[in-house]
Amino acid sequence: MRSFRRSLVCLTGVISVASLFLLLRASPAYAQVQNLCIEELDAGDTSTTELCTADQPSCTSATPACVSTGTNVDWNQIIGNTGAAGSAPTPTSGYGAGGQSSGVLPSQGSVFRQGTKILDPIATWVFSTGASPSKATLTNGIVASYSYTGPSLPGAAPQTGDEIIYYVVTRSSNNGSELQGTWFLVNALTPTPAGCTKNCSFIGAHATGDLFVLSTFTGGGGNVGLALFQWTGNDATGSLSFVESAQCSGANGSLACGEVNAGQVTNSFLGGTLATGLFYEGGVDVTQAFTTAGAAVPCFSNVLFESIASASCSPSSCSATNFTSASSLGNAEAKGFILGTFNTCHADVTKVCGAGSGDQSTGDIKFPISGILSNPDGSTLTFSSITDSAPGTISGDGTSGLDPGSLVCSKDSSCTSTDSACGACTTGLGSCTGLTLGAAGSGTDKICYQATFTADSTLCADKCKDTVTAKVTGPGNSTLSATAQASCSFTPANAGLDVIKQCQSVLVAGSSGLQVQVNTKYTVCNEQAAPLTGVTLIDSVVAGPSGACPTGYTFNSGNNSCTKSLTPSLSSLTAEGNTNDCATATSSYIPVVLPSDTGGTCPNGTFQDTGTATGQCKGTLCQQATGSNCSLDATTGQLVCKASGSASCPLCPLAAPTAFPSPTEEPNT
Repeated sequence: MRSFRRSLVCLTGVISVASLFLLLRASPAYAQVQNLCIEELDAGDTSTTELCTADQPSCTSATPACVSTGTNVDWNQIIGNTGAAGSAPTPTSGYGAGGQSSGVLPSQGSVFRQGTKILDPIATWVFSTGASPSKATLTNGIVASYSYTGPSLPGAAPQTGDEIIYYVVTRSSNNGSELQGTWFLVNALTPTPAGCTKNCSFIGAHATGDLFVLSTFTGGGGNVGLALFQWTGNDATGSLSFVESAQCSGANGSLACGEVNAGQVTNSFLGGTLATGLFYEGGVDVTQAFTTAGAAVPCFSNVLFESIASASCSPSSCSATNFTSASSLGNAEAKGFILGTFNTCHADVTKVCGAGSGDQSTGDIKFPISGILSNPDGSTLTFSSITDSAPGTISGDGTSGLDPGSLVCSKDSSCTSTDSACGACTTGLGSCTGLTLGAAGSGTDKICYQATFTADSTLCADKCKDTVTAKVTGPGNSTLSATAQASCSFTPANAGLDVIKQCQSVLVAGSSGLQVQVNTKYTVCNEQAAPLTGVTLIDSVVAGPSGACPTGYTFNSGNNSCTKSLTPSLSSLTAEGNTNDCATATSSYIPVVLPSDTGGTCPNGTFQDTGTATGQCKGTLCQQATGSNCSLDATTGQLVCKASGSASCPLCPLAAPTAFPSPTEEPNT
């Protein structure tokens, strides 16, 4: 490994050499941004296995030299095979989670008009196509962001979750000392008009949260110092305020660090081989830079690298200590620049999927979802859309995956405090269109959303996982997305039937005299929560000699019975306890054989018959209730429930036919 400012060569696996490296290397009391085991500031070293130093949880001020080994991310890995923008890779070990990378940003070949000052409003910036002096000509820039995942360190040193930004800028000549500035801008910055080559300007404006990092190079460019500034206010009347001066060596817990290469660096996307002093890289703990100043942490949309000339000090002696106030920047002029997109804004979203309800007519399940969309940064975001992707979403839900008209939002604080509060929210619900998310901690940085989606129960039922995607518009009309996944719950409804039978045996006049007639009434009731469809009813009586059956009945040799299909008053039954949860059917027949009973007061005069009812529900939406008789039809996918009811109909004592009283419904057992 080659680490600039150090001539020691470390061979992987050679413990004694590595130990010597650690003994010779000065270690600060608490980690700076170059020692976080994320992106090692080593001026483009191409090796993948690095030694890095970082404070461990056991570190104290008395034992500051805490050392660990880890695999950092190198700039060659960030640049990749194309030099294009994308995600910054996460170190395979160490203390960082990858964020965004700008890719390699080449020089536009433009320079600011003479007299353009650092402190001037962007509205007054003017540039033209042209070349800067060689030592002020910037050739390439790169930016990458990370989230620090290591242990929180004492004081203003990095804390777990801090946003760390690393950047590179290269120049064409190292023939003198120079100043270099890097703007991280909240608002988008766009040159105008398109294709302009002379007296061109920008669309954009300074905003509270703009971060300016001034880097000084002395001793031929080999010694680097930094000064951090924050912009407060609007473009016209706002101003920069000083945050901190920093250097990599001798500064404990610094919020920033910068170094230049002490030897040649080679990378095809950065112009091939770069001589000593042409490759500069820096790092800033953005979170601490703002929180230590009591300001909200912003998100950025653009980065601008610029070369600077200042009369505040001689180029050969300029250092960060020359710039400890905004006034010290007053006469600093901008020269060449590199402008690029670098969006660090993001949004967070949560999701809760509630218990679904089944639709027996379609076989679909409707699920309620809710969650909180929030802004973790210091810029304002605007709601764009929420979509849901669940397996088997019905076509009626369209591209959004949500039931039409179901999406509503609320910014009421009683609804945005927790996910459960959002799910139960009834206050302030309305259209989500145009709602804004204020800066984190502003009290307006959260939106509660509610919606429903409907899905095929064969594809999305209990424990079905789906993903919600929330999109917002950030600075510069950038589109930001956040996703969250939840597991949906669905409990199939219990299913079961009950049949109640009533009957009368009476004498009626027939064509050849009096004859016995049995009048029957069946009441078929849904005894459970699952609605039932396709309700059928079969009446069964004892067959006579040689399979004789009453008129309208069919002989069944299997059990020596005669059966007849009856038509219930309803073919579908609602859930128990609702209107239309019971159906009735009546019938009558002339028996063809005397009953076989011999006891009681009416020997051979007690007729009996049985009614059997069936009803069905979608097998994915219902289940057999305890005590019920149901089975799944593998062909149709329907759960078919069956129940029977019998009654004795004595002929004695004789009675005139009367209306049946209302039955007393009993549970089916």
